[in-house]
Amino acid sequence: QVEDELEMEEQIFKKLEAEAIAKAKADPMVKTSNRVFRLSPYEVDQIKIRADQAIKVAKAKQKAELEATREHSTNLMDEATRDRLMRPLIGALSVLMVDKVPRTRLLLNDPGLNVLIKMCKKLRGYSDKYQRERRMESGVMLANVITRDAELRLSILPAAAMKLLDLLKERGPGSTETYHYVSAALQAYVLDPEAMKIVSDDESQGPGGGIVKIFIQCLETMSELIYKLEHFIKDTMDTDQIIEVCER
Repeated sequence: QVEDELEMEEQIFKKLEAEAIAKAKADPMVKTSNRVFRLSPYEVDQIKIRADQAIKVAKAKQKAELEATREHSTNLMDEATRDRLMRPLIGALSVLMVDKVPRTRLLLNDPGLNVLIKMCKKLRGYSDKYQRERRMESGVMLANVITRDAELRLSILPAAAMKLLDLLKERGPGSTETYHYVSAALQAYVLDPEAMKIVSDDESQGPGGGIVKIFIQCLETMSELIYKLEHFIKDTMDTDQIIEVCER
């Protein structure tokens, strides 16, 4: 994609440069010879300004066309087909996440693991069954990669810690199962002094950095789960799993 953009910018500049040279040569007031005609530094600067404007317009057009294509593709796929494809795709991604090389490539394309975190949320258009399965399997991947890869764990801070907390606020099918895996990821952060230093130094989260928010949200989630236990509220997580989340 970067190479394509650079090629597009070069083509636009060369086109504008050729037009400027042709226009200058056509001017009867300009004396030309058999030697290579050269533009003045001022004329080159003007071409660069025009090229920048043309590049912005071209990129905006490309973006609009890409979004239109994505929307069209999404509309073509019915819910049953999407649900059928989701499981093998998540399975393939989970296999790739085991290896450090694919993980590194993934971070280059998605530095904050935003796609994986989004897959742990309740999304529109999914039946309860597939919503739960997707969230659980995505939660397993998220927990595994954060607990096993210390380098990755630190590289996505401090933003990732707050996004994990947001997952503890999610409701709907599969939410408590997702808590189980998110709590494991948060535990990995809490037990990592270097990670906690980064989170505590995050001034954007106010006094105390993100540690205060982590503490408060964990207490709220624990309170919610204990309430379910005390009042015998039916849940897809068994009692031992809920207790394990609270202990973390």
